[in-house]
Amino acid sequence: DRGGSGGGGEKPQDRNPCAKAKSITTNSNIKDNVAALKEKSKVPGESFFKVKADGTTSNVTSGDNNSSSIGSMDGYMGNYHNHTPNGIKIFSVQDIMTLFSVINNSPSSMTNDIFKGVVGSNPCATCPDGYEYFDYMITFNGTYAEAQAISNMPFDKITLEKNYQMRDAEMKQFSQYSDNGKYLNNNGLEKLFFEALKDMGIDKSKMNLQRIDNNGNVSNVTTNSYGNPQAIPCN
Repeated sequence: DRGGSGGGGEKPQDRNPCAKAKSITTNSNIKDNVAALKEKSKVPGESFFKVKADGTTSNVTSGDNNSSSIGSMDGYMGNYHNHTPNGIKIFSVQDIMTLFSVINNSPSSMTNDIFKGVVGSNPCATCPDGYEYFDYMITFNGTYAEAQAISNMPFDKITLEKNYQMRDAEMKQFSQYSDNGKYLNNNGLEKLFFEALKDMGIDKSKMNLQRIDNNGNVSNVTTNSYGNPQAIPCN
């Protein structure tokens, strides 16, 4: 049993998604490593780093061309990785599955603290350094038992990934989701993420998706009554 009581001295703000995200994104070690991943996102190959509860990080480590094995997460609270130039600039089906695998193998007191981050970039003629950057974070806001149930679901990864890629290609044809049909914009990426959750049978209300803009501003991303993404800036 990986569970544990924990959390006895927890303060209400520790469960505030905005406060938690800001404490992570303003950490100087994490900011430096995220900046390094943004640079690495411009060339082939994925890299990653891991974060402990006290904010200290591992080194940025290179993975394979299209994946990165983060190894053991014992003693770590979260991890960040980059997607490649040809990759989709938000969490893949495998990324979502990995989040729940980490939660399932961590103490129950850390269920809502485990996070996963991803960064990516696309060429951008009108951007300051010629690139547009994407930075997202996810956490789970349900119970440990719910996370265990999701982790143990018999996912058909091949079909899920196929549907994910097909939906990406289809959405690029719509201007509200893409940059001239070449890349999905934030709206498109967020729509794709929520559709992936639906395909996986994961209740979107149990997930916190957060967008971190290049200026450091954090927004909670939810969906409106029409199922379209809406970003709500943190104060």
